[in-house]
Amino acid sequence: MSYSKEMPLSDWQKMFMEIYFPTRNYGRSRFELFTHMVKVFGAGSHFLFRRHDPAGTQRYLAKVFAWYCALATRLGVDVEKALWEKYPRVCPRCLATVCECGRAPDPIQVERLQSIALERSSQRPVNLRDWQIMFANLYKGPFGGSEIPQDRDRVALVFARIAEELGEVGEAILIDASIDANAE
Repeated sequence: MSYSKEMPLSDWQKMFMEIYFPTRNYGRSRFELFTHMVKVFGAGSHFLFRRHDPAGTQRYLAKVFAWYCALATRLGVDVEKALWEKYPRVCPRCLATVCECGRAPDPIQVERLQSIALERSSQRPVNLRDWQIMFANLYKGPFGGSEIPQDRDRVALVFARIAEELGEVGEAILIDASIDANAE
């Protein structure tokens, strides 16, 4: 398969699986993959908050994405489908096209998000760059502000959003393990 920056997220997931799964991730449980992803995330945070090195941090964002794809593959999750179902060009909490969560966010309305995802299926991003643009438009700045901060502050916002997602993924993995005693 030929790879390019313009390929869909599902192809990125497949690429990481073809490169790493047979040699590095085959024997890892979902808990080991998640733990390693959190470790890589922490290393990227170190570059951002301790070294004040946004460029170093951005390199770790790519690694976090690769490990996220590895975990999704282990769990049988289609990354592109999961992202679209949660982020159909709206904030999953306030349901606005530009996040307005300036206060404590509302609970996620899964059924409403599914309906919006279906209604907007023709607007689904096609490639990684489209997803980046969609998220940049959705989360313009702190608390839905119109200004997109530069450099370190912008990367810090990305890390804050990823930290929130890591918490949700960790919770889902634990809940699944508590339901299925035979889970890895």
